[in-house]
Amino acid sequence: MGLFARKAEATSPALSPEAAQELVVFYRRALRVLLSAIKAFSLDLAEIDADGFKARMDELAQYLTRLDERPRLQRLFERYREVIDHYLGREKAYLEAREAEFKRLIAFLTDSFASLAEDNEAFQLQLYQHSQALEQLAYLDDLRRLQAELQRQVTELRHHLRAKQARDAQRAAALARQVPELQRGPAPPAATTDPLTGAYDRATLERYLQHRLTRYHLQGRSFALLLLDLDDFERLNQRFGSRIGDRVLVALVRLCREFIRQDDFLARYGGEEFALVLPGASLRHGVKTARRLCRAVAAARYRIEEEATLPRLAFTVSIGVSSVHADDTAETLVARAAQALAQAKALGKNRVVHEQQLPDPVASA
Repeated sequence: MGLFARKAEATSPALSPEAAQELVVFYRRALRVLLSAIKAFSLDLAEIDADGFKARMDELAQYLTRLDERPRLQRLFERYREVIDHYLGREKAYLEAREAEFKRLIAFLTDSFASLAEDNEAFQLQLYQHSQALEQLAYLDDLRRLQAELQRQVTELRHHLRAKQARDAQRAAALARQVPELQRGPAPPAATTDPLTGAYDRATLERYLQHRLTRYHLQGRSFALLLLDLDDFERLNQRFGSRIGDRVLVALVRLCREFIRQDDFLARYGGEEFALVLPGASLRHGVKTARRLCRAVAAARYRIEEEATLPRLAFTVSIGVSSVHADDTAETLVARAAQALAQAKALGKNRVVHEQQLPDPVASA
Protein backbone atom coordinates (compact mmCIF):
# COMPACT_ATOMS: atom_id res chain seq x y z
CA MET A 1 0.00 0.00 0.00
CA GLY A 2 2.84 2.38 0.85
CA LEU A 3 4.43 1.76 -2.53
CA PHE A 4 1.19 2.51 -4.37
CA ALA A 5 0.67 5.65 -2.27
CA ARG A 6 4.13 6.94 -3.13
CA LYS A 7 3.52 6.30 -6.84
CA ALA A 8 0.22 8.15 -6.69
CA GLU A 9 1.86 11.10 -5.03
CA ALA A 10 4.65 11.10 -7.58
CA THR A 11 2.29 11.08 -10.56
CA SER A 12 -0.08 13.76 -9.16
CA PRO A 13 1.99 16.82 -8.30
CA ALA A 14 0.26 19.69 -6.56
CA LEU A 15 -0.98 22.47 -8.83
CA SER A 16 0.61 25.87 -8.65
CA PRO A 17 -1.68 28.74 -7.59
CA GLU A 18 -1.66 30.06 -11.17
CA ALA A 19 -2.58 26.67 -12.63
CA ALA A 20 -5.28 26.17 -10.01
CA GLN A 21 -6.78 29.55 -10.86
CA GLU A 22 -6.72 28.72 -14.58
CA LEU A 23 -8.47 25.42 -13.80
CA VAL A 24 -11.15 27.24 -11.78
CA VAL A 25 -11.74 29.65 -14.67
CA PHE A 26 -11.99 26.72 -17.09
CA TYR A 27 -14.48 24.83 -14.90
CA ARG A 28 -16.63 27.91 -14.47
CA ARG A 29 -16.73 28.51 -18.19
CA ALA A 30 -17.55 24.83 -18.79
CA LEU A 31 -20.42 25.07 -16.29
CA ARG A 32 -21.76 28.19 -18.02
CA VAL A 33 -21.67 26.35 -21.35
CA LEU A 34 -23.55 23.41 -19.82
CA LEU A 35 -26.14 25.73 -18.27
CA SER A 36 -26.57 27.46 -21.64
CA ALA A 37 -27.07 24.05 -23.26
CA ILE A 38 -29.69 23.12 -20.67
CA LYS A 39 -31.53 26.39 -21.39
CA ALA A 40 -31.25 25.94 -25.15
CA PHE A 41 -32.70 22.43 -25.10
CA SER A 42 -35.47 23.12 -22.60
CA LEU A 43 -38.90 23.47 -24.16
CA ASP A 44 -40.63 26.86 -24.12
CA LEU A 45 -43.70 25.64 -22.25
CA ALA A 46 -45.73 27.79 -19.90
CA GLU A 47 -47.26 24.64 -18.37
CA ILE A 48 -43.95 23.71 -16.75
CA ASP A 49 -42.75 27.30 -16.13
CA ALA A 50 -39.93 27.24 -18.65
CA ASP A 51 -39.25 30.97 -18.27
CA GLY A 52 -38.88 30.60 -14.50
CA PHE A 53 -36.49 27.67 -14.96
CA LYS A 54 -34.31 29.60 -17.39
CA ALA A 55 -34.20 32.53 -14.99
CA ARG A 56 -33.00 30.15 -12.24
CA MET A 57 -30.25 28.90 -14.56
CA ASP A 58 -29.15 32.49 -15.15
CA GLU A 59 -29.05 33.01 -11.38
CA LEU A 60 -26.90 29.92 -10.96
CA ALA A 61 -24.50 31.13 -13.66
CA GLN A 62 -24.10 34.46 -11.85
CA TYR A 63 -23.51 32.75 -8.50
CA LEU A 64 -20.84 30.52 -10.03
CA THR A 65 -19.09 33.64 -11.30
CA ARG A 66 -19.16 35.50 -7.98
CA LEU A 67 -18.78 32.91 -5.22
CA ASP A 68 -15.38 31.52 -4.23
CA GLU A 69 -16.14 29.60 -1.01
CA ARG A 70 -16.38 25.86 -1.61
CA PRO A 71 -18.99 25.06 1.11
CA ARG A 72 -21.36 27.75 -0.18
CA LEU A 73 -20.86 26.58 -3.76
CA GLN A 74 -21.60 22.99 -2.74
CA ARG A 75 -24.84 23.96 -0.98
CA LEU A 76 -25.80 26.18 -3.90
CA PHE A 77 -25.17 23.47 -6.44
CA GLU A 78 -27.14 20.88 -4.45
CA ARG A 79 -30.12 23.23 -4.29
CA TYR A 80 -30.03 23.99 -8.00
CA ARG A 81 -29.49 20.34 -8.86
CA GLU A 82 -32.88 19.65 -7.28
CA VAL A 83 -34.35 22.46 -9.41
CA ILE A 84 -32.88 20.93 -12.58
CA ASP A 85 -34.01 17.39 -11.67
CA HIS A 86 -37.53 18.62 -10.88
CA TYR A 87 -37.80 20.56 -14.14
CA LEU A 88 -36.46 17.70 -16.27
CA GLY A 89 -38.95 15.38 -14.58
CA ARG A 90 -41.83 17.72 -15.40
CA GLU A 91 -40.59 18.12 -18.97
CA LYS A 92 -40.33 14.34 -19.39
CA ALA A 93 -43.84 13.82 -17.98
CA TYR A 94 -45.20 16.48 -20.31
CA LEU A 95 -43.56 14.89 -23.36
CA GLU A 96 -44.81 11.42 -22.39
CA ALA A 97 -48.34 12.76 -21.97
CA ARG A 98 -48.18 14.49 -25.34
CA GLU A 99 -46.81 11.33 -26.97
CA ALA A 100 -49.74 9.33 -25.57
CA GLU A 101 -52.16 11.96 -26.89
CA PHE A 102 -50.62 11.85 -30.34
CA LYS A 103 -50.77 8.05 -30.41
CA ARG A 104 -54.45 8.20 -29.47
CA LEU A 105 -55.11 10.82 -32.15
CA ILE A 106 -53.27 8.80 -34.78
CA ALA A 107 -55.32 5.72 -33.87
CA PHE A 108 -58.53 7.76 -34.02
CA LEU A 109 -57.64 9.21 -37.44
CA THR A 110 -56.64 5.79 -38.76
CA ASP A 111 -59.96 4.29 -37.64
CA SER A 112 -61.87 7.27 -39.04
CA PHE A 113 -60.27 6.96 -42.47
CA ALA A 114 -60.81 3.20 -42.53
CA SER A 115 -64.45 3.65 -41.58
CA LEU A 116 -64.84 6.40 -44.17
CA ALA A 117 -63.39 4.18 -46.89
CA GLU A 118 -65.77 1.35 -45.97
CA ASP A 119 -68.73 3.71 -45.84
CA ASN A 120 -67.85 5.22 -49.22
CA GLU A 121 -67.53 1.79 -50.73
CA ALA A 122 -70.97 0.80 -49.38
CA PHE A 123 -72.46 4.08 -50.61
CA GLN A 124 -71.00 3.58 -54.07
CA LEU A 125 -72.53 0.08 -54.14
CA GLN A 126 -75.91 1.57 -53.24
CA LEU A 127 -75.58 4.13 -56.02
CA TYR A 128 -74.67 1.40 -58.47
CA GLN A 129 -77.72 -0.65 -57.44
CA HIS A 130 -79.96 2.39 -57.89
CA SER A 131 -78.49 3.06 -61.33
CA GLN A 132 -79.28 -0.54 -62.33
CA ALA A 133 -82.82 -0.18 -61.03
CA LEU A 134 -83.26 3.04 -63.00
CA GLU A 135 -82.04 1.26 -66.14
CA GLN A 136 -84.72 -1.39 -65.63
CA LEU A 137 -87.40 1.31 -65.70
CA ALA A 138 -86.80 1.70 -69.42
CA TYR A 139 -88.45 -1.70 -69.97
CA LEU A 140 -91.74 -0.74 -68.25
CA ASP A 141 -94.70 -0.06 -70.58
CA ASP A 142 -97.18 1.08 -67.93
CA LEU A 143 -96.69 4.82 -67.37
CA ARG A 144 -98.36 4.78 -63.96
CA ARG A 145 -96.14 1.94 -62.81
CA LEU A 146 -93.09 3.73 -64.29
CA GLN A 147 -93.94 6.92 -62.40
CA ALA A 148 -94.45 5.06 -59.09
CA GLU A 149 -91.22 3.09 -59.45
CA LEU A 150 -89.23 6.20 -60.39
CA GLN A 151 -90.60 8.09 -57.38
CA ARG A 152 -89.69 5.16 -55.11
CA GLN A 153 -86.12 5.06 -56.43
CA VAL A 154 -85.69 8.83 -55.98
CA THR A 155 -87.04 8.62 -52.41
CA GLU A 156 -84.63 5.83 -51.53
CA LEU A 157 -81.73 7.69 -53.12
CA ARG A 158 -82.53 10.80 -51.08
CA HIS A 159 -82.71 8.69 -47.94
CA HIS A 160 -79.25 7.22 -48.59
CA LEU A 161 -77.84 10.68 -49.35
CA ARG A 162 -79.20 12.14 -46.09
CA ALA A 163 -77.80 9.21 -44.13
CA LYS A 164 -74.42 9.68 -45.79
CA GLN A 165 -74.46 13.40 -45.00
CA ALA A 166 -75.34 12.70 -41.36
CA ARG A 167 -72.45 10.23 -41.02
CA ASP A 168 -70.02 12.69 -42.62
CA ALA A 169 -71.20 15.44 -40.27
CA GLN A 170 -70.62 13.18 -37.26
CA ARG A 171 -67.10 12.39 -38.43
CA ALA A 172 -66.36 16.09 -39.05
CA ALA A 173 -67.59 16.97 -35.56
CA ALA A 174 -65.45 14.22 -34.03
CA LEU A 175 -62.39 15.47 -35.90
CA ALA A 176 -63.13 19.05 -34.88
CA ARG A 177 -63.08 17.99 -31.24
CA GLN A 178 -59.52 16.71 -31.72
CA VAL A 179 -58.22 19.98 -33.23
CA PRO A 180 -57.82 21.85 -29.90
CA GLU A 181 -55.63 19.01 -28.62
CA LEU A 182 -53.44 19.22 -31.70
CA GLN A 183 -53.20 23.00 -31.34
CA ARG A 184 -52.56 22.95 -27.60
CA GLY A 185 -49.20 24.22 -26.37
CA PRO A 186 -47.90 27.76 -26.13
CA ALA A 187 -46.42 29.50 -29.11
CA PRO A 188 -42.96 31.01 -28.65
CA PRO A 189 -43.10 34.59 -27.44
CA ALA A 190 -43.64 36.87 -30.39
CA ALA A 191 -41.36 39.76 -31.13
CA THR A 192 -43.08 43.06 -30.38
CA THR A 193 -42.19 46.51 -31.61
CA ASP A 194 -42.27 50.04 -30.31
CA PRO A 195 -45.48 51.61 -31.70
CA LEU A 196 -43.84 54.95 -32.48
CA THR A 197 -40.58 54.03 -34.17
CA GLY A 198 -41.18 50.47 -35.35
CA ALA A 199 -37.98 49.27 -33.65
CA TYR A 200 -38.22 46.25 -31.37
CA ASP A 201 -39.24 47.00 -27.79
CA ARG A 202 -37.16 46.45 -24.65
CA ALA A 203 -38.76 43.15 -23.67
CA THR A 204 -37.93 41.68 -27.08
CA LEU A 205 -34.38 43.02 -26.76
CA GLU A 206 -33.92 41.25 -23.42
CA ARG A 207 -35.08 37.94 -24.90
CA TYR A 208 -32.82 38.45 -27.91
CA LEU A 209 -29.75 39.15 -25.75
CA GLN A 210 -30.39 35.92 -23.82
CA HIS A 211 -30.62 34.08 -27.16
CA ARG A 212 -27.33 35.57 -28.37
CA LEU A 213 -25.59 34.74 -25.09
CA THR A 214 -26.75 31.14 -25.36
CA ARG A 215 -25.44 30.98 -28.94
CA TYR A 216 -22.15 32.47 -27.76
CA HIS A 217 -21.66 29.97 -24.94
CA LEU A 218 -22.59 27.01 -27.16
CA GLN A 219 -20.98 28.01 -30.46
CA GLY A 220 -18.54 30.77 -29.54
CA ARG A 221 -20.13 33.28 -31.93
CA SER A 222 -19.34 36.77 -30.65
CA PHE A 223 -21.49 39.87 -30.96
CA ALA A 224 -21.30 43.57 -30.15
CA LEU A 225 -23.80 45.85 -28.43
CA LEU A 226 -24.25 49.55 -29.20
CA LEU A 227 -26.25 51.86 -26.93
CA LEU A 228 -27.27 55.09 -28.68
CA ASP A 229 -28.68 58.18 -26.97
CA LEU A 230 -29.96 61.34 -28.66
CA ASP A 231 -27.99 64.31 -27.39
CA ASP A 232 -29.95 67.14 -25.71
CA PHE A 233 -33.27 65.51 -26.60
CA GLU A 234 -35.09 67.15 -23.68
CA ARG A 235 -34.00 70.60 -24.85
CA LEU A 236 -35.09 69.73 -28.40
CA ASN A 237 -38.54 68.76 -27.09
CA GLN A 238 -38.83 71.99 -25.11
CA ARG A 239 -37.91 74.10 -28.15
CA PHE A 240 -39.91 72.38 -30.88
CA GLY A 241 -42.53 70.34 -29.00
CA SER A 242 -43.08 66.63 -28.50
CA ARG A 243 -44.52 66.16 -32.01
CA ILE A 244 -41.20 67.17 -33.57
CA GLY A 245 -39.39 65.12 -30.92
CA ASP A 246 -41.33 62.02 -31.97
CA ARG A 247 -40.45 62.68 -35.61
CA VAL A 248 -36.78 62.92 -34.65
CA LEU A 249 -36.95 59.49 -32.99
CA VAL A 250 -38.55 58.01 -36.12
CA ALA A 251 -35.92 59.67 -38.32
CA LEU A 252 -33.11 58.25 -36.19
CA VAL A 253 -34.47 54.71 -36.50
CA ARG A 254 -34.79 55.07 -40.27
CA LEU A 255 -31.22 56.33 -40.52
CA CYS A 256 -29.93 53.48 -38.35
CA ARG A 257 -31.57 50.94 -40.63
CA GLU A 258 -29.54 52.28 -43.56
CA PHE A 259 -26.33 51.29 -41.76
CA ILE A 260 -27.21 47.86 -40.37
CA ARG A 261 -27.28 44.40 -41.91
CA GLN A 262 -30.34 42.22 -42.28
CA ASP A 263 -29.55 40.13 -39.19
CA ASP A 264 -28.65 43.11 -36.97
CA PHE A 265 -31.14 43.87 -34.21
CA LEU A 266 -32.41 47.39 -33.43
CA ALA A 267 -34.56 48.09 -30.38
CA ARG A 268 -35.82 51.10 -28.46
CA TYR A 269 -34.23 50.75 -25.04
CA GLY A 270 -36.20 53.54 -23.44
CA GLY A 271 -37.07 57.18 -24.11
CA GLU A 272 -34.51 58.54 -26.58
CA GLU A 273 -32.14 55.59 -26.06
CA PHE A 274 -31.75 52.72 -28.54
CA ALA A 275 -29.82 49.45 -28.60
CA LEU A 276 -28.20 47.88 -31.65
CA VAL A 277 -26.96 44.27 -31.52
CA LEU A 278 -24.50 43.16 -34.21
CA PRO A 279 -24.30 39.32 -34.38
CA GLY A 280 -20.87 37.98 -35.29
CA ALA A 281 -19.22 41.37 -34.76
CA SER A 282 -16.07 41.97 -32.75
CA LEU A 283 -15.57 45.06 -30.59
CA ARG A 284 -13.52 46.61 -33.39
CA HIS A 285 -16.29 46.08 -35.93
CA GLY A 286 -18.88 47.43 -33.50
CA VAL A 287 -16.84 50.59 -32.93
CA LYS A 288 -16.39 51.04 -36.68
CA THR A 289 -20.14 50.78 -37.26
CA ALA A 290 -20.84 53.14 -34.35
CA ARG A 291 -18.50 55.81 -35.71
CA ARG A 292 -20.00 55.64 -39.20
CA LEU A 293 -23.46 55.94 -37.69
CA CYS A 294 -22.45 58.82 -35.42
CA ARG A 295 -21.04 60.80 -38.36
CA ALA A 296 -24.08 60.10 -40.53
CA VAL A 297 -26.51 61.31 -37.85
CA ALA A 298 -24.52 64.52 -37.31
CA ALA A 299 -24.44 65.23 -41.05
CA ALA A 300 -28.17 64.72 -41.65
CA ARG A 301 -30.58 67.66 -41.89
CA TYR A 302 -34.37 67.48 -41.60
CA ARG A 303 -37.16 69.87 -42.42
CA ILE A 304 -39.21 70.93 -39.42
CA GLU A 305 -42.20 71.86 -41.56
CA GLU A 306 -42.95 71.91 -45.27
CA GLU A 307 -41.97 75.56 -45.64
CA ALA A 308 -38.53 75.78 -47.21
CA THR A 309 -37.80 79.08 -45.47
CA LEU A 310 -37.53 77.48 -42.01
CA PRO A 311 -34.09 76.30 -40.90
CA ARG A 312 -33.45 72.58 -41.08
CA LEU A 313 -33.13 70.54 -37.92
CA ALA A 314 -29.89 68.76 -36.96
CA PHE A 315 -29.18 66.48 -34.03
CA THR A 316 -26.43 64.17 -32.81
CA VAL A 317 -26.06 60.93 -30.85
CA SER A 318 -23.61 59.55 -28.35
CA ILE A 319 -22.81 55.83 -28.54
CA GLY A 320 -21.36 53.32 -26.07
CA VAL A 321 -20.02 50.01 -27.40
CA SER A 322 -19.36 46.69 -25.65
CA SER A 323 -18.71 43.15 -26.88
CA VAL A 324 -19.52 39.82 -25.27
CA HIS A 325 -17.08 38.29 -22.76
CA ALA A 326 -16.79 34.70 -21.58
CA ASP A 327 -18.34 35.43 -18.16
CA ASP A 328 -20.99 37.88 -19.38
CA THR A 329 -24.65 38.02 -18.52
CA ALA A 330 -27.07 40.32 -20.29
CA GLU A 331 -26.82 42.71 -17.34
CA THR A 332 -23.01 42.96 -17.38
CA LEU A 333 -22.91 43.37 -21.16
CA VAL A 334 -25.46 46.20 -21.09
CA ALA A 335 -23.79 47.77 -18.04
CA ARG A 336 -20.46 48.17 -19.88
CA ALA A 337 -22.17 49.70 -22.91
CA ALA A 338 -24.09 52.05 -20.60
CA GLN A 339 -20.86 53.09 -18.85
CA ALA A 340 -19.24 53.77 -22.21
CA LEU A 341 -22.29 55.81 -23.26
CA ALA A 342 -22.11 57.87 -20.06
CA GLN A 343 -18.42 58.48 -20.75
CA ALA A 344 -19.24 59.67 -24.28
CA LYS A 345 -21.76 62.12 -22.81
CA ALA A 346 -19.25 63.36 -20.24
CA LEU A 347 -16.58 63.93 -22.94
CA GLY A 348 -18.81 66.31 -24.90
CA LYS A 349 -21.40 64.14 -26.73
CA ASN A 350 -21.57 63.37 -30.46
CA ARG A 351 -18.91 60.69 -30.10
CA VAL A 352 -18.27 56.96 -29.62
CA VAL A 353 -16.68 55.38 -26.53
CA HIS A 354 -16.06 51.65 -26.21
CA GLU A 355 -15.52 49.46 -23.18
CA GLN A 356 -11.74 49.34 -23.48
CA GLN A 357 -11.61 53.13 -23.05
CA LEU A 358 -13.31 52.98 -19.66
CA PRO A 359 -11.17 53.64 -16.58
CA ASP A 360 -10.00 50.53 -14.73
CA PRO A 361 -12.16 50.30 -11.57
CA VAL A 362 -9.30 48.66 -9.64
CA ALA A 363 -6.81 51.34 -10.66
CA SER A 364 -9.24 54.19 -9.88
CA ALA A 365 -9.99 52.71 -6.46
